[in-house]
Amino acid sequence: MPNKFVLADAEGVPSSHQVSLSAAIFRYRSDWNAFLAASLEEPKSGEDLADMFKPSMKVIEKWSRPAESQQEAALALQLALEDYEMGDTPRIPAMIKAALGFLDRDQGVADRAACAEAVSKTIPALFAQWKALYDVASNMSYPDIVAEKAFDSAVQIEKMIVPILPETAQEFAMKLLVVTSNGDFQPGDSLIAEAVALTAGLKEGSDV
Repeated sequence: MPNKFVLADAEGVPSSHQVSLSAAIFRYRSDWNAFLAASLEEPKSGEDLADMFKPSMKVIEKWSRPAESQQEAALALQLALEDYEMGDTPRIPAMIKAALGFLDRDQGVADRAACAEAVSKTIPALFAQWKALYDVASNMSYPDIVAEKAFDSAVQIEKMIVPILPETAQEFAMKLLVVTSNGDFQPGDSLIAEAVALTAGLKEGSDV
């Protein structure tokens, strides 16, 4: 999934068709924080400084696609609520529609919803989300507020991964990477037991 703007429309505004909603929100927050910092330091006019965040802001305002995940829907709602506290903005309806679009997409299709929920709770699916958030949290180019939010979300996903028993060596490796990402490289008894169980399966010729 693209993590940066790669196209622009006729007005020079980045296209929303080449970027995920979460990346668009993170980009807008980053540009907004850069604008706030620059407004305290640079002797430019307010209009000149506003150009720092206007392109990414327009992407949010013109967003017309549903969120692709529960995490993206939550990010969209959070941004809408923050804007609501400041007053009415074009970003509010765009973000609410994106969140509702995700919630309504599979409404009435119970079997698909149940399948999606089951898949989303597997170690590979959760690891992919955790890795994306961890990369943002550890990227020094993002403002502190963005990195902190990404880190908090990564911690919540880590808590979801810990109780899941890995079924393959690859899943165990993913889980081990997550639980040792805080610098604690000594696995606990439960992880050792999971490794032993997987090793026993390999010896018996199991497909792991």
